[in-house]
Amino acid sequence: MSALLEQFLSEGRDLIQEATRGLIALERAPTGDVVAQVFRAFHTLKGSSGVFDVPAMTRMLHAAEDILSAVRGGRAAIDPELIDLLLESLDRTAMWLESLEVQGALPGDADAAASDLIDRLRRCAVGEADTAAPAALAPDGSTSDGLAVFTEAERSAALDLLRQGAAGTGAFRIVYDPDPGCFFNGEDPLKLVGRLPGLAALRISPRDDWPAPEALDPFLCNLRIDLLAVGEEAAIRHPFRLAADQVHITAVDPDALGAEPAFPQPPADIVGAVLAEQRRLLSAETPTGDVPGRWGAAAAAAANALRHGSRGDLADAVMAALARSLERHDRAPLAETLDLAIRSRQPAAPRERDTPAPSPSPHRACCGSTRRASTVSSPWSGK
Repeated sequence: MSALLEQFLSEGRDLIQEATRGLIALERAPTGDVVAQVFRAFHTLKGSSGVFDVPAMTRMLHAAEDILSAVRGGRAAIDPELIDLLLESLDRTAMWLESLEVQGALPGDADAAASDLIDRLRRCAVGEADTAAPAALAPDGSTSDGLAVFTEAERSAALDLLRQGAAGTGAFRIVYDPDPGCFFNGEDPLKLVGRLPGLAALRISPRDDWPAPEALDPFLCNLRIDLLAVGEEAAIRHPFRLAADQVHITAVDPDALGAEPAFPQPPADIVGAVLAEQRRLLSAETPTGDVPGRWGAAAAAAANALRHGSRGDLADAVMAALARSLERHDRAPLAETLDLAIRSRQPAAPRERDTPAPSPSPHRACCGSTRRASTVSSPWSGK
């Protein structure tokens, strides 16, 4: 047994005891301090388990941690049934630690046991109505809105990858909803996605509507990541093994990759749309302590968009304007530069052409011709 595993087993058992005492205390008299204590114990257990190849344990502890986070935030209530399920998860963790110590691995039924307990924890915490199954699967194996989130070109690229693949290769639609507190857990959703083999398409959108800027918590993850990948199913699922409760993976019928998408097209000028949004955010009221962060974020997003649009000169101007705004405690320099950048994206108004001279009237044309003819020498004129 490695020293690291031995330390995990020892500390894990101590954390189980600490969390158990806390849950028993909560049953007698719920307090915020005790909830925080239990949450920390589950959080540490989950984080430590991630060092080892025990995804079932990590998934179950993550689900319990999420529910305790909801209790801390007032989104769920602590009650005897929830306490019993949390105690059951600790008992299950203790048994799995014993299995790790004796056999070097979790029991064969660990995945099924973890999934069952996760389902019961969620039903208890938020009710049956909120834990309904994901959207019904359509015949193509994806969610009911199909593959419309991806463009025709992306689906065609996935189909090409699929045709080039070896036996056992399939196409998969992946909907990944990272845990809102993933940043606090040291997790990076985009880094995880970067490990996905055969990635053919990626879409990132807000999972829930964004709150007003003054109510936005930049440290909470509010992303939904839609993915289209091609490869062997085991390889597709592997990067998500520690976040299996946050991801929904379904196989896609190859015929569906050729269907016409029904998703609305993105803005014609994405760079301009990004600039306009940063300008809007800059105009919102900002608490004094948040000014550097909010103005800096707006400037950085705008500058990155401009560089993407091959306007490095304007990107540099935006960052220079940010420095002036922060120095003067005045948003005007940055706002004016963003306005300039937005105007640079707008098509120039068509120039008015010079008013053409009116066509000569038949009378004037005739007279003019006569005058011109009169100046031409005639062989009969004697000139």
